[in-house]
Amino acid sequence: MNSNERTHIIKRRTGWAIKKEGSLRATKIYDTKEIAIKNAQSERQAGRDVVIHKEDGSIQKWEKALK
Repeated sequence: MNSNERTHIIKRRTGWAIKKEGSLRATKIYDTKEIAIKNAQSERQAGRDVVIHKEDGSIQKWEKALK
């Protein structure tokens, strides 16, 4: 799997960001982690793994792609 096939949910000062690995900028920033996770499910359906991080940056959960 290439790193460009992963999407990360990471903590930012202004909320929780969905960011494709290798990108310089976040795709979108949400107010809560739960909303970010829900909106990242389309990434899984598109064949990307979703890596959910804790506030400290460590990995909380790794959800495999659905395709």
